[in-house]
This record gives sequence, C-alpha cells and structure tokens, in this order.
Amino acid sequence: MEVATKRNLGLDLLRMASMLGVVVLHVLGQQGVLASAMPLSLDYMTAWLLETAAFCAVNCYALISGYVGVFSRFRYANLALIWCQAAWYTILIPLFFLVKFPGTVGEWTLLRALFPATTNHYWYFTAYFCMFFFIPAFNFLVNNMPRRQMRAIVISIVMIFSVVPTVFQTQVLPIFPGDLFFTVDGYSPLWLALLYILGAYIRKYGLFDGVSCKKALAVYLACVLVTWGEKLAVEWGWTNFGGGYRSAGILVSYTSPTILLAAVSLLAFFTKLPVPRWGEKPIQKLSPLAFSVYLIHVHPLVWLHFMTNRLTAFGSYGTLKLAAAVLATALGIYALCTALDSVRAWAFGKLRLRQRLAALEQRYAGGLWDA
Repeated sequence: MEVATKRNLGLDLLRMASMLGVVVLHVLGQQGVLASAMPLSLDYMTAWLLETAAFCAVNCYALISGYVGVFSRFRYANLALIWCQAAWYTILIPLFFLVKFPGTVGEWTLLRALFPATTNHYWYFTAYFCMFFFIPAFNFLVNNMPRRQMRAIVISIVMIFSVVPTVFQTQVLPIFPGDLFFTVDGYSPLWLALLYILGAYIRKYGLFDGVSCKKALAVYLACVLVTWGEKLAVEWGWTNFGGGYRSAGILVSYTSPTILLAAVSLLAFFTKLPVPRWGEKPIQKLSPLAFSVYLIHVHPLVWLHFMTNRLTAFGSYGTLKLAAAVLATALGIYALCTALDSVRAWAFGKLRLRQRLAALEQRYAGGLWDA
C-alpha cells in the first residue's frame, strides 16, 4: 500500500475542468447549437471543435476515480454521501417546480425523487452506483496481480472495448453491428469500471512519471484535432461524393481510442500541473461542489424546461462569437450551480452528515475491506 501523500490539487482542478467540459457538451447539444449550425460551415466546424475538445470530460471523471481510489480506503459512506447529494436535488428541484411552475411535475416525479440511483435520473450516477460496489475487487486486482499480467489486462481493455468497436462498427461497413460489446457507447457501468481499472493501473505503476505537462497537452490537442478532422473529412466526402450531407465520423464516442487517449493525456497534464499557492484554497473549496453542477443542470425538469433548444441562435453567430458565447454560457451555468450547491454543502456540514455516515459504516461494516 502506497504511503499517503499530499493531496494533488491538480486532480481537483481536473474535476472542475471536466465538469465544465460536460456543461459545454450540453450547451452545444441539448441547447441546440450543433443542430442549428449549417453543416460544414465555419460555425459548424467551430461548434464541433468545441464538442470534440470537451468530449473526453466524462472519461476524465472515471479515470480520476481509479487514479485516486486504488490507494484509498474503500468506504460505503462515500457512496451514501453522494446518494444524499443526489437526493437533495431530486427532491428539492421538483418541489421548486411544483410551487413556481404548476403543472410541470408529474404524479410519479416526487416518488421517483426518493430513488435517485435506481430510476436513472442521472445516467452517470446510476452507472457509478453499480460500479462502486466492485471497487474493492478492482483494487485487489491492480495491487496484487503481477505487473506483466496486469499490463496484458490493460492492453486487452483498450483493444477489446475501444479499438475493436471503433473499427468494426456500422458506419465503417453495414455488416458490422453497433455497440459491439455492449458498453452503450460508454454510457454504462462496464465502461466506468474499465476506466477505473485503467486509472488505477496508471497510478500504481507511475506511468506519468516521465511525462511533462507540455507533452501531455500536445497529445491531448493532437487527439482532439484528429477526432475533429476525421468527422469533418468524412462528412465532406459524403457531401461531395456520396449524394449529400450526412452526419458521420467514427471517433466522436466515449469509447473511441482518440477520446480515451485525450482523457488519459488530460489526467497526465493536470497531475503534473503546478498549482500556485493563491489557488489552493479556492480549489479545495470549489472542487467538492463540482459534481452538483451535473446534478442540478441535468435534472429531468431543468433539462426539459431550461436546457432544451434555448440557444439555437448561437449556431449562426460566427466563429469567435459562437465560441465565446458557448464558453460564457457554460461558465455561467457552472457558476450558478456552484452557488446553489454551496447551500447544500453548508447544510450537510451543519448536519455533520459525512461524519454520521462514516460512523454508521464503522458500526455495521467496520474493517470489512481493511487490508
């Protein structure tokens, strides 16, 4: 077991940057920016460049779980705390809509709010909830299997669940099935579990030891440009030689090799990124609030009434204005959700919820997973 070291604030910064990337994806997609931009126009290219740059954000979150968790004590209390965090919003947001917007809350909404992990309010939380209970097995595997064998497992994960499904897919040839090995294109507990193992392996064997921030950033940018360029090139080919525009591209997927490598590169970049002293306290304070940015703006009621096709005008803003508008909107959503979550964090602190949950775990499952 690795000796505890000083907290890597670069990882906390990556959590925040990744969540901002998730918001960017939702501004571009759910808010209608991508759909409203004229295909293959400069606006379209700009919007898709932002999309591909942010696409690895969810993978980053899952990789962080393994990178941090492999040497951390497994605690059921951590999942219970996240469950309470999700329930806070699945209960309070419908109540807010019930009061402010009568008629928008369905008859089953409040009952569903009591089960945030099992009603698929949030796909990532549901997938993480499923994966979480197997973390002790993943940690045991990474920490006890000989490196040569573990390396073979990691290579197999990348080849079987990333490279092969990307090459052998319907867009390449109609004879190939979609979602070859049932990862749901990355929206699944299986994919999160595989990323956890990859992140744990990277940390266990110090794969970033010889990687500089500059090299990591260069690899990330290369992955983004290759992903973006492949999509545009294929669409240009269909437009000019295939009978008309068709949305295409095999690399814009959570499970694609370029998106996976982009996430690993960002993990390397932020783990090596020096954090100035003046930034330490803000990062420590704001990082724990990042996940609630997702919980708030993706709640089904917020998603439907505030996050759907509100920004279609952005699609014709022009290159620089479009990029600025998307990023400013994403930052605004992030800031608003963070401000709202500070109330939740204050309430949980007053209730000493973390300590109470830890005490319950110690009482009923204390020492279960201690080495």
